[in-house]
Amino acid sequence: MLLDVLLVMTFSEIPMCYYCTEYVKITKDYPSNFAIKDEESFTPRCYLHWQYMCSKCKKVKHFNGISWCSNCKEFTCVNCAEERLIRKEFFIYDYYYSIPCSKCGKYNPALDFAEYDGTHPFQLGDLKPTEDVNVWIPISDLLDQESYHKISGFKRVLSLGKTPTFKRLETLSEYKPKSTWDALAPFWLTVEEENYHHKYLILPEVFRMLDVQKGDRILDLACGKGDYARHMANRGAKVTGIDISKMIDYAIEIEEE
Repeated sequence: MLLDVLLVMTFSEIPMCYYCTEYVKITKDYPSNFAIKDEESFTPRCYLHWQYMCSKCKKVKHFNGISWCSNCKEFTCVNCAEERLIRKEFFIYDYYYSIPCSKCGKYNPALDFAEYDGTHPFQLGDLKPTEDVNVWIPISDLLDQESYHKISGFKRVLSLGKTPTFKRLETLSEYKPKSTWDALAPFWLTVEEENYHHKYLILPEVFRMLDVQKGDRILDLACGKGDYARHMANRGAKVTGIDISKMIDYAIEIEEE
């Protein structure tokens, strides 16, 4: 009896997969899965919504950055090919990556859209999951997604219609942080386009971890628009924020408002 109680308690503490719980709000029959990866994070994941190994570079990639070619039976990640960005409203997103197979060159959707489209390797039977997981088969009608987003106030992960496009860098030395963030600043700070994950998931979690005491003197390097600096100052710390990009101008404007 004691063992049964312990098992029930342990089982009840297992979190549900973040993506499954969001998808079920949009699809009528989406089966939820328990998380087996990143259980302590704010986006715990099930086996289906975790990582897959690229057949070319042999590195693992999250499911939204890798595609499956049913002809060649190969995974190809965004690091091994020039992906295309496709605007399409589905599940909780409004875009996905179309990635060419490293063998035959055929473009295939990343696994987030592949699942929506019914072409995920687990749905096709091309691969068999090595962990217990409920796989959704898109046979029922989807709920009105736009209504869901408007009613709940849920902001999409990223809206790509107004974001600038940047060339893929071959080496880290090509990265120019000032010019990159100068270009990104207006889009990053637009209220309507603000990144949902950053505002509602990442920031609260980082705020929780910051051990700031009243009177602490803090130098916030690359402070951006000042979210963290402002939070620490509200906790009583004396904060100086520095940023080389135009983000610092917006931080000052926000503070003045």
